Amino acid sequence: MSAESYDDLIGKPYRPYATGPNEFDCWGLCVEVLKRLGIFEHLDLAGEVLRGYSPETDDPADLIGEPNYNYTNEPRKPGDILILRGDGSEGSRATHAAIHIGRRTIMQCTKAIGVHCVPYRVLEPYTVEIISWTD
Repeated sequence: MSAESYDDLIGKPYRPYATGPNEFDCWGLCVEVLKRLGIFEHLDLAGEVLRGYSPETDDPADLIGEPNYNYTNEPRKPGDILILRGDGSEGSRATHAAIHIGRRTIMQCTKAIGVHCVPYRVLEPYTVEIISWTD
């Protein structure tokens, strides 16, 4: 899918724990894009990675219920999820999730802007983990 395939999401407002279709939080947006990609057809989680996730004890794949994943150094394909931390350090709590939609473009939903796209380089300094789902 190209970035144009997500045009209907651009500009949707942020609301905590929202999973769409008219409002999203950051994780709800990731879930919507994953559904559109056919990676998770029945996934209805909102914010589980951000609520109580600890990199020392939790595996995001366990929270999501999908065992087919890898960690990568940079987004490789649409559907790769970027997990960001408040202060950018490994031990800090996950505070944001965004999703790669192709061509090094990241889609995210923030309180200030709602759903929008940014180049990967904007988030790169803050990204601690990138989860790449396998086929």
